[in-house]
Amino acid sequence: MFSAKTVVVALIAAATGAVANPVSRQDDGGTCSFIMTPTPDLGATEDAHTDLNFAIGHTIGNTFLDKSIDFVNDPVIANGGGTYNITTEQIGVEGVPTTVVLALVESWAQTTIDGIAAEWFVNSVDCGGQLCQNKD
Repeated sequence: MFSAKTVVVALIAAATGAVANPVSRQDDGGTCSFIMTPTPDLGATEDAHTDLNFAIGHTIGNTFLDKSIDFVNDPVIANGGGTYNITTEQIGVEGVPTTVVLALVESWAQTTIDGIAAEWFVNSVDCGGQLCQNKD
């Protein structure tokens, strides 16, 4: 017969083991380069970087619900004229081939993704394939 203490210890051990296991991805992820225009203009600041992290993660998460998402944004670089260069590396989603994730990200060209403090218009995005941008 098990005591309540034994059951609690077993549950904690099982939960700890589940959390300690690494999340598996199909591969090491991909890299995308963006030119974006935030509204309002946040400048090339830590606030812009944080807001962009949310915008990218949230937008990917809306497609791949209940999946672990990984990516690293390099610092936001101002181009002048209100546009910014952003490089996002190691983009990946648990259990999803990187090519599928990158195709989703490239589909954002000429759309707006929502951050917390700004809306980010994606002027162009290149994830290693054909550059998707406004042709006018």
